Amino acid sequence: MVACGICGTDLHEYESGPDLTPNEGEPHPLFESTEGKPNPDPTQSGLFHLCVIDEDIEGLATRIDEAGGDHYSEVWQIFEDDDQYTQTYCRDTYGDLVEIYSHSHERIYSNRPD
Repeated sequence: MVACGICGTDLHEYESGPDLTPNEGEPHPLFESTEGKPNPDPTQSGLFHLCVIDEDIEGLATRIDEAGGDHYSEVWQIFEDDDQYTQTYCRDTYGDLVEIYSHSHERIYSNRPD
């Protein structure tokens, strides 16, 4: 994995933190919730999903499955006539959405066919 990002409507909450090392027995500030969240609602504020970039999309999705997550969508081409740029979606073990891209947004969309 070469890069990652946070997608959501309350990104300002993450600009100065959070402290990504939780105290023992406390939920992780990005991946766990004391309230739980089985199905995130994209219309609600807060963390919606994480986005990572990994050239081996299928390999990462398989590792997420093996770790107790869920690779629930197919891997698809972003451009109909170019199979180099792909993406898929998974859920981590806490139910958070994980978007996996083969390349960065800048690289994908700067190479978009006319």
